[in-house]
Amino acid sequence: MASSRVQLTCAALTFLGFIGAVVTCSLPYWRVITFKNSHMESTTYMGLWKICAVGNGASELHCIAYSSDAYVGMVLYARPMTVICCLLSGLVLIMLFTTKFQNEDIQPKIHLGCGIMLLVAGLFIIISVSLVAIILFPEMALDVEVHKGACIAIGSCAGVVMLLAGGLLCGFSLRSTN
Repeated sequence: MASSRVQLTCAALTFLGFIGAVVTCSLPYWRVITFKNSHMESTTYMGLWKICAVGNGASELHCIAYSSDAYVGMVLYARPMTVICCLLSGLVLIMLFTTKFQNEDIQPKIHLGCGIMLLVAGLFIIISVSLVAIILFPEMALDVEVHKGACIAIGSCAGVVMLLAGGLLCGFSLRSTN
């Protein structure tokens, strides 16, 4: 690696991207559905693993996990797999950054492999949140509003950070091998 500062920067960016991917995967804020009429108001939060609801001025969030009997749709089955692949890639990258290698000839190759894995992980998370962001929601009653949740923005930022770290690692590891 050309500089330990570049390696430290890439490690920090990888850690930020990994934390963003964990937050994106765990929070139930992918889709927000608000129902308002003259008698009541309720908000439903849809995530990867569960649906949460807040009803009529209540401050408690009630969550239930998706059951296999419920219609979830193909996109909800595809998203967890891409996010899980991203999380596993992040874990592998953290393990690779924490190990010390004695042979200086192998380090650029390992950093190049880490950079490629980061690029793939960044693409996985961007693809998974983009699937939700571009889906046209069906027309519902006038009292129902459907919005994109905060996890879409968090996941997009995490993916961009992973792509940036992967590009830096690939660029500097290729430069140090020449």
